[in-house]
Amino acid sequence: MHDKGVIDKEEVYDSNWFSILSFPDELRFHDFDWRLPKKFDVRELTFPAIRYKKFLCTFAWEYDFMEQLPKTEAYDSNQTFRIPTADILTGEHNSHLISNSEAQRLIVQLINMAFELHMNRSDFRKYQMSNKVGYWLEKNKLEKDKFNKVLLVGKQKEKNWHYGISGAGKLYPFPVLMISSHIFFTQDGKTIIESNSIQHSAKRKQIKNWWNDVWRLKLLTFIKYLSNNEDSFYLEVGGEEKIKIASEPIHFLSKVSYDIPNENKLEKEAELDSINGFDENDEEILITE
Repeated sequence: MHDKGVIDKEEVYDSNWFSILSFPDELRFHDFDWRLPKKFDVRELTFPAIRYKKFLCTFAWEYDFMEQLPKTEAYDSNQTFRIPTADILTGEHNSHLISNSEAQRLIVQLINMAFELHMNRSDFRKYQMSNKVGYWLEKNKLEKDKFNKVLLVGKQKEKNWHYGISGAGKLYPFPVLMISSHIFFTQDGKTIIESNSIQHSAKRKQIKNWWNDVWRLKLLTFIKYLSNNEDSFYLEVGGEEKIKIASEPIHFLSKVSYDIPNENKLEKEAELDSINGFDENDEEILITE
């Protein structure tokens, strides 16, 4: 942007990273072996779990799966291999069963599975994108389509726009749930318009003047809705085990800032962004507080 310049001024930025405040104490490898049917899809289990060799890798206790896996009823818990989660996160874990990097990869998968299960069990609609799942609220789910006075569903002529999110776990440089912003369109307030060209065209029109402050407010509002206006929310990973996540994003302090261009200039450059095919699906930027 030609009338923008870096200036020597400290500024606080919000991120789209939400701190993972706590994990269960142990990552467990239940030696279910023959007790786990070969063709059984572990994604059908009540709590997140992953097949690893002959084990079921999970944060949950062995008895959390007895109802769905009745052959585990007589399972001896002494057969379970346990790794302190803190050792995995700090890189101190070292065992014959699994490398630390592989154990970290499994934890990330379990975070992602837990987030998906949490969203699927809540009152959100979902939309499968090419490499992620977006979650959004249907029209009239909220009073006047607002939460904390912020509009999360709105009109665009004959269409409805719906603000939504997707989430992914990260452990580096520290454990976070990374939330990306999206916008989806429906005709009836419930069913996503299938045409990609219509979706992209509608997105470009709607977000033309959605700058950082708009995205920031909708993101924070959506997470506050998700957390029932609490300071944190939980992802269930077992009958007694939870992952605790902050409902306020991580802040970063920058030693420099920038001059904000005038509104007319922004509108012209927004039009250029639309022509160049700007898509917010990968919106993972820092946004000013």
